[in-house]
Amino acid sequence: MADITQFLDEIRKALYGEEVRSSIINALKKVNDDNNSYQALKSEVITARDNVQEFVRTFDSKVANANKVAETLVAEIGNANTVKTQLDTSTQNANTVK
Repeated sequence: MADITQFLDEIRKALYGEEVRSSIINALKKVNDDNNSYQALKSEVITARDNVQEFVRTFDSKVANANKVAETLVAEIGNANTVKTQLDTSTQNANTVK
């Protein structure tokens, strides 16, 4: 919020119409400038929020894909262990026959 105390004092102390108008204009300019600064900061914050939300969506998507890959990998490791067991059994049978 704009601190216009200085300008309010000037308005109170103004004796002539032009001084009053000038003081009011200066106070309004200060409020307007602060409002414009606020709007600029608000826009920056909104943009940053949108960027973070997009980053989170992208990250969540990558995590979901990584989980699918991990599940596939676990299944393939299970299949590889089954094949290894079968191979070990075949090797033992071949050694027995030999």
